[in-house]
Amino acid sequence: MSDQSRPDAIMMPAHGYVGDNDFDRLLDVRARARKALGVRPDDGEKAYCRPMPAGQGWFCTRDRNDSILFPYSHPLAGRPRYKWTKQPGGMEFGTLVPEATMEVPADA
Repeated sequence: MSDQSRPDAIMMPAHGYVGDNDFDRLLDVRARARKALGVRPDDGEKAYCRPMPAGQGWFCTRDRNDSILFPYSHPLAGRPRYKWTKQPGGMEFGTLVPEATMEVPADA
């Protein structure tokens, strides 16, 4: 999977994962996220998955510090950092908006 075809983030449905307990289901979530994100373990990449509020599903990225919205310290605080595209099976692929990849001056 080329860098251009890899999504920056994914949102996954809340249910439908395999496992007898929560830990095993989380392992299934992470395995699916690694595949969808095109994680390259040989390059030190990992899939970081966080549950979304109110059981809405999972938000997963290759960067543990990524967030769905711009942080409060950013001039675009509270706005989406990604443009989302629906995929078959209920997953959504996110591509960072241009403003998310720009450097913000320290005095902004």
